[in-house]
Amino acid sequence: EAILVEGYTDLISLYQAGVENVVAVCGTSLTEDHVKSLARFSKRLIFLNDSDAAGENATVRGIGLALAGGLTPYIVMLPAGEDPDSFARTSTREDVEAYLKEQRWSFVHFLVHRARRDGRLDQPEQETAALHEILALLDDQQQLVIQRDIRQYPVFAVVGFLKLSAELFKAGQPFLGIGGFKRGF
Repeated sequence: EAILVEGYTDLISLYQAGVENVVAVCGTSLTEDHVKSLARFSKRLIFLNDSDAAGENATVRGIGLALAGGLTPYIVMLPAGEDPDSFARTSTREDVEAYLKEQRWSFVHFLVHRARRDGRLDQPEQETAALHEILALLDDQQQLVIQRDIRQYPVFAVVGFLKLSAELFKAGQPFLGIGGFKRGF
């Protein structure tokens, strides 16, 4: 796995703290070429960006690129006001390693957390938009792979159930849905 940070000071501090599998984009946004290069060496990409809005937005953009390039993205969110450099300089090696393990989120978990925090799951229409935002990042095969992650969130389980029920209904298959409805009822 590779840990992606924004700048060279982040990389140096993490390396000095004992994290050797770290790479930096150094002042530019993550690109398809970066992802292709990383994919030669790793199948997992861990985003460890600054804990500000710019770092979070860079993470969201990077998730789509990582998925398109065949990498599985994970996210580690730092405490408020921290960046990888400051975090590594004020923590022991053991603390850094433990934090990277314990705070690793799947990209689905990260996107749902972000949507919930931003109030984008307060209304059914917003829930649908959040689901579409996540699914837009994925191709069909990737959608199947992450179903286990999505199912842990009640809104997505319900949307998935309704989608399956609608598909069975269109196909003329008898099914029991909410309240035991059957086609032709």
